[in-house]
Amino acid sequence: MALEEKITQKKPYEKPVATKLTREQAKLRLLGLATAGNDAAKELLDMIFRRENEHSDKLPYEAPKLSRIAREQAKLKLMGQVMMGDEGAMELLDILMKEEEHINMNQQDEKSA
Repeated sequence: MALEEKITQKKPYEKPVATKLTREQAKLRLLGLATAGNDAAKELLDMIFRRENEHSDKLPYEAPKLSRIAREQAKLKLMGQVMMGDEGAMELLDILMKEEEHINMNQQDEKSA
């Protein structure tokens, strides 16, 4: 076969092969590329190890514990939320205030009776 024929001859289509690597396999391949002088592989390894070290110091998430608070404390917290523009807190505070008015009116009625 002549050189010109080899150059102009098309290669048959080959499906790309994708290999799924584990995290450790990927690190080992990157390490191999980095030791061979690949700067991009070195940068990627630095980012991976830096990120892993940052996350290893953090404590695991713990759900907040619920505690009962007094009515006055609840109103103060709601007032703070209202000042921040929370409309839901405004509605809840309004309900609490109306309940207090109702309770106070009932207490006054009982005293006068």
